[in-house]
Amino acid sequence: TFVIRGPRDIIFKADVGSDCRYGAQVEGVFTRPAWRGRGLATAGLTELVTAQLVRRPRVTLHVFEENLPALRTYEKVGFREVARLRLISAD
Repeated sequence: TFVIRGPRDIIFKADVGSDCRYGAQVEGVFTRPAWRGRGLATAGLTELVTAQLVRRPRVTLHVFEENLPALRTYEKVGFREVARLRLISAD
């Protein structure tokens, strides 16, 4: 888990949920609402992804296509779309 701390609490976090020789997968990306729009996610993810790419050949993540702020951030960090996935559920 990578975090950026604010004056009183954590204001950004992202997790590496899966890690193997083929790559790492980022999940749980979150910026506190009051801190959004300040570049924290871009800075935090850039640092996390750079560190992972030293160890692994690729870093992936999943994002909902309607989450435009997240998509813009991920593109700034260097992510690109390589596949569209379908979410299925067993209820």
